[in-house]
Amino acid sequence: MARLDWDDTFSVGAAMIDQDHRRLLGELNRLAETVDRGDTKGARDGFDSLFEAILRHFEREERFLLAHRYPDVETHHRTHAFKAEQILTARDLCAARLAHGEGQEVVDYLVEWLERHIRVEDMEYARFLARLPPASARPALAN
Repeated sequence: MARLDWDDTFSVGAAMIDQDHRRLLGELNRLAETVDRGDTKGARDGFDSLFEAILRHFEREERFLLAHRYPDVETHHRTHAFKAEQILTARDLCAARLAHGEGQEVVDYLVEWLERHIRVEDMEYARFLARLPPASARPALAN
């Protein structure tokens, strides 16, 4: 079973976003466990839950980046929009693969994608955030 376990190398230096990332890793790991058990209905539900969490995270992350005046927020938004479109398009295909016992391939893809998203794409703005004044001087953002 493919898993992603949180460690500090996933941290972007923003507690709210790190919390979202922990939640996404947990959702993905629960989906992997469900697939391992062969629970097709549970896997479909887990898949939908994970993708809803991803879409919510994208929205929160973009609001956060806008509030902190991240200069490349438009590129990050386009990356999110592209991935969200892929997610929505792939939903039925992945559900069919889950139903045919190919769920591990879906999970492996998601593990690879989520790890790359956090450790590569999100680390680009983490370097920007690290140069900002201490958190107490940053703008607040409502959850």
